[in-house]
Amino acid sequence: MNAIIVILCMGLYLAMLLSIGWLTTRKKNIRAQQFFLSDKKTHWAVVTFGMIGTTISGVTFLSTPGLVYHDNFAYLQFVIGNVAGFWIIAYVLLKIYYQLGLTSIYEYLKWRFGRKTYQLGAFLFLLSRTLGASARVYIVVFTLYQIVLHQIGIPLWLMGAIIMILMLSYTYKGGVKTILWTDLVQTGILILCVVAMLYGFKECLALSWVDLFKRAYESGKMQIWYGGHPLDKNNGVFMLVTGILTTIAMVGLDQDMMQKNLTLKTYPEARKNMLIFSVIFLIMNFIFLCIGAFLYLITVQHPEFTVPTAKDKLFTQIVSTYFTPILFFIFVVGIIAATFASADAALTALTTSFAVDILKINEKYSDPYIQKRKVSQVQVGFAVVLWLCMLFFQFSEGSIIKTIFKLAGYTYAPLLSLYAVGILTQRSLPDKQIIWISVLIPVFVGVIDIFSPFFSRLIGVSYRLDFYHVLLLNSGAIFIVFWLFSQVKRGRG
Repeated sequence: MNAIIVILCMGLYLAMLLSIGWLTTRKKNIRAQQFFLSDKKTHWAVVTFGMIGTTISGVTFLSTPGLVYHDNFAYLQFVIGNVAGFWIIAYVLLKIYYQLGLTSIYEYLKWRFGRKTYQLGAFLFLLSRTLGASARVYIVVFTLYQIVLHQIGIPLWLMGAIIMILMLSYTYKGGVKTILWTDLVQTGILILCVVAMLYGFKECLALSWVDLFKRAYESGKMQIWYGGHPLDKNNGVFMLVTGILTTIAMVGLDQDMMQKNLTLKTYPEARKNMLIFSVIFLIMNFIFLCIGAFLYLITVQHPEFTVPTAKDKLFTQIVSTYFTPILFFIFVVGIIAATFASADAALTALTTSFAVDILKINEKYSDPYIQKRKVSQVQVGFAVVLWLCMLFFQFSEGSIIKTIFKLAGYTYAPLLSLYAVGILTQRSLPDKQIIWISVLIPVFVGVIDIFSPFFSRLIGVSYRLDFYHVLLLNSGAIFIVFWLFSQVKRGRG
């Protein structure tokens, strides 16, 4: 029964996406700049709503509720930091991107420092997004495989290939022009799914809405603020600061997230979009954490249920065990919506960055149709690369996923430091020195991370660096070293 539900969900869903792709591009040939920025004719409300689906990936959908089981609402401290980061993006970064008229946000590095630094920034984004996007798709494909796909003999590699082909088929012609509208629809589906899940918990626990939230609060799972050691992963101040820096790095300095904002005609529209989105983002994450508290209540009500060791599997197992087939159908649709909304935007952003920053199609080709042909070739290439990365994850240990996300602390940190120096100071260094600093310091921090068990035994304290520590150490160290060795360069910044 579950296998039929999943296949039906995917068939109907993908047919809908293909239809949207056809409707948004049927009347005319799409030029490269339309592929990148949709001619800057998008309404801000479309971008705001669509960004919700892009931000809430399948990993967020499955993993965030599971965090509550051990850490209560501590993650909300990080989310509040995210909101502050969105406001900094709205008032600082977006203003710069619009003033310079950028297509790729990494063109700022060329303007501020030089061509080699510009290419370094683009390379770091391409590496981060390729691994991150393929990891997100793999996790969700693997979840669907565990639920039902293995029952009908569909291997993971084939399912991954099918998803990549279908994703390519509806984004191939329209690029971000199509993505804006597919994300709009997918976000609507995702929100309806979340509402349906809340109803499912209410029915499963046989409580009124008031009693449902009251019981969750009384369970102690809605505790938000934590003190403790300053570098403890749940410390409130630490979570707030890392939330701000993570958002600036992984949203404000990410071509994927910024590309949608740059489709808006003016900076005030883009700023309004980001500010309103930050409020919606906070509300959505609060709801996902509430779902985590409700999951805990169900485990208490059903002591026979075996809680999985990996808490990101808790949501899936409870829905498939205790919810009705209709709600399970909606749950699967929600996972698919969250996955495609995140991955298709990543594919388009990777294509844009490589075409503009690495191939330099705007400089090398004046014919818009030649530009679009090159863009299409790059897009197909990245679809293949994403699929190959998924294959790598399939034949690796499960811990590789955590390693990939930790890698983001090394790849986004140089970007965060470079933009901070570029915006906050008038200091600069030659291109080659910037590259050496941006490479050697993350390598040094990586060595510390690898040998942290040895250092822990040496000082008698058990400690390992996670993504947040890695991002703080790398970005802070790069900024300090850059400041010490640089000189004031007037006339820029």
